[in-house]
Amino acid sequence: PRARVSVKVPGVTDIGTIAVGIAKAGADVIEVSGFEGGTGAATASSIEHAGLPLERALCETHQALVLSGVRQRVRLRADGGIKTGMDVIKVLALGADEVSIGTALMIAEQCIFCHGCANGLCPAGITTQSGLVARRLMTEKKGRPKDDVLPDLEEARYEDAKEGVRRYLTALANDVRTRLGALGLTRPAALTGRPLADELSATD
Repeated sequence: PRARVSVKVPGVTDIGTIAVGIAKAGADVIEVSGFEGGTGAATASSIEHAGLPLERALCETHQALVLSGVRQRVRLRADGGIKTGMDVIKVLALGADEVSIGTALMIAEQCIFCHGCANGLCPAGITTQSGLVARRLMTEKKGRPKDDVLPDLEEARYEDAKEGVRRYLTALANDVRTRLGALGLTRPAALTGRPLADELSATD
């Protein structure tokens, strides 16, 4: 099968025109990223307030694709500050087919969002090349001994991280399911692009 082509576009002025061009060029997925996006690997100055809010960029992209008759050619993915079920519901209503979640998943495995990824100084032990520092992941933070005396339980460490991610995604899915049910919908696709401002306000 043909590989899917995904293009990530930050929220900028005239993003709708850009997205139409991307869709006509044959992309399968357009990922719209708002100014709350970004990872700890980037410096704080590089991700704070860079671009437009996700809601505005996503809405403009969806409308431009619809007006140009190419909306069915691509899937829209929303990225940037999505953490709760309400966040997911709102971006679906604004036109997203899918969502990308980054920061919340990192925090679920004990990231403390200190922007230390790029310099290898992650105090949680997630993004590091040091085996000693990596032992910090999923250990008690208060009163923790030095890295070289922590047990090197790599398998257990990642099992704990995986369980943290699983719990978060399960809670998020249940939240989304509950909110969809309150709107009388049974699946997320039924919400995509629907003008439900009043209903969303009622369930918030």
